[in-house]
Amino acid sequence: MWQYAGIDRTKAGLLQAKEALEKLEKEYETCRLGDEAAAWNTMFVQYVEAGSLLTAAKAVVMAALDRKESRGCHSRSDYPNRDDAKGLYHTQIRKTSDGWVLSRRPVAITWYAPEQEVH
Repeated sequence: MWQYAGIDRTKAGLLQAKEALEKLEKEYETCRLGDEAAAWNTMFVQYVEAGSLLTAAKAVVMAALDRKESRGCHSRSDYPNRDDAKGLYHTQIRKTSDGWVLSRRPVAITWYAPEQEVH
């Protein structure tokens, strides 16, 4: 994730991250624990934590590939500018029985209109 989906992102790097995650997911599905104890099984805890990390990483990469702009801490060098006309939405990702689903929900502007970040 650090190498391909870190601070500065590109489509090529994100696709490499996606490919690497798909390989790790396949390995995770066939992984076997060496410790079969019912109590205090730290290997099982690590296994579950690794699965959670893979889930979060997949969601980050899916959302980053979908967003064709730079906004906040999401910086894409192949899309360096912010685009409020097309990019003012929340990304929602969920896992269903048919696979992963990405959807968008519009941002409700309440008190403050979005402004370009100035550094």
